[in-house]
Amino acid sequence: MSTGKANSKQKGRGGQPGFAAADDVRFVNGYIVVVLDDGRHLSIPLSFYPTLLRATPAQRSQWQLIDHGTGIVWDNLDLQLCVQYLLEGAKEGIPKPPDIPELGLYADDRNLRRAKRKKSA
Repeated sequence: MSTGKANSKQKGRGGQPGFAAADDVRFVNGYIVVVLDDGRHLSIPLSFYPTLLRATPAQRSQWQLIDHGTGIVWDNLDLQLCVQYLLEGAKEGIPKPPDIPELGLYADDRNLRRAKRKKSA
């Protein structure tokens, strides 16, 4: 396992059009900087990724590119980031599941209680 570097097998996307791929990852002044294979640099505040924000510099440096650079993984932090999601501005976290009222499924119990109150009033 090579930490902090892309190995030669991971360079290039292997002909996967439409997928952004990383070549390098750096941490500078409270930002994660991802260098893409097309030359662009993504600079994202560490506050978007609390796991990386709380990590030590030594822990942050132990990253590895996966799937031809389309993902970045920190095994020591149990964190994986998708490069395409970074481009789209996604933050670390578990997204809220959708409400499906017709099935009586609500992501937030309070919505269910509100719906019951409205019916009884």
